[in-house]
Amino acid sequence: MKKLCIVFPGRKYSTDRSLLYYPSKFIESHDYEMIYLHYDLPKESDEEPLIDSINRGREYINEHVKKVVNISDYDKVIFLSKSIGTLLSGELKEFYSSSDKIYQMFLTPIDDSLKYINNRDLIICGENDSYLQNSREKLAMFPHSYIFPSLTHSLESKRDYHLSIRTVEQITGIIVSYFDSFEL
Repeated sequence: MKKLCIVFPGRKYSTDRSLLYYPSKFIESHDYEMIYLHYDLPKESDEEPLIDSINRGREYINEHVKKVVNISDYDKVIFLSKSIGTLLSGELKEFYSSSDKIYQMFLTPIDDSLKYINNRDLIICGENDSYLQNSREKLAMFPHSYIFPSLTHSLESKRDYHLSIRTVEQITGIIVSYFDSFEL
């Protein structure tokens, strides 16, 4: 069985940061071919409008994924995404006609990603995420949604690094449980 995982970073959250690194290592250990995307965004991309970062990500995906990756070659596909990557992964899933084999794991989705989420998808975010305000109401209908109280878009605590470490561990555990429940 051929399996693929594509990891979609955020604009200031690369694929080697903890929320993407540990889950991707778990997925890779289950014989998934891994593709780590890098949108070539400036390090301090908060200075450019969010839409510019998203468009740069779209250009990258058009060049490095759509032209190179043939989803029909795989039996199971996981899209692991963070922040603007959730919008880009949702758009890419819609682009592929065989989307029933694609499982999405959305970490801190932005509002524009919501239209791409379905009941099978995993969603993890913070209750105080400024990019997904009122997350409890917006995600109430999705059975695999997890909302961390008091945390923001980064899912980290600036004052309590122990909480940040525990949160990464909890999120990785949620992803493992989700993975096991769908026998991925």
